[in-house]
Amino acid sequence: MLEMPPLRIRLADVTQAGWSSDSVPLMPSRVTMHYSRSLASGGLVAADAGIAGYWLARTYATTELRAACVPPAPTPGWASACVLVARIGHPLRPALAVLSGSLDDHTRSVLDAAAGLGIEVGVEMWSPDGDVIGPDEHMARLGPLTDCRVGGVATLSTDEHQIDQMVEAAGEVCAWRAGA
Repeated sequence: MLEMPPLRIRLADVTQAGWSSDSVPLMPSRVTMHYSRSLASGGLVAADAGIAGYWLARTYATTELRAACVPPAPTPGWASACVLVARIGHPLRPALAVLSGSLDDHTRSVLDAAAGLGIEVGVEMWSPDGDVIGPDEHMARLGPLTDCRVGGVATLSTDEHQIDQMVEAAGEVCAWRAGA
């Protein structure tokens, strides 16, 4: 019988604890679970490098190729550009761009270009100053954000302590660091 590696078990424990938590601010793994549910069957979620990108890469449950995209290097505006390109190719595809912090100039430029093309791009920004909402409200908000006719920009405060549990389970996060 094949045994699960100890690291995989530790990561799963942290991820699954977040899935079942109803606390606010929301646990990051709970947020990525909501993304999976909202974008199932052909949707796309793309995240810029940063804490939101880490959580998407580590805990988003994918069932299809190219359902979740995270860049190999910090590239401002990357997530929103992914959603724009996806919508150009498939205008009705549910999609969401996720980033940490605030809107940067590159992301603003992509959103302006999308508006000029008549394409809606939904963006959720993870920020300590973001909206503190519960699981049901977050799921309800994702519907319009991922909809090709609505889109928009929203903020979300996520629990900043779940990352400590991941670091304890797997070590320091080294993604996107110079030389990593």
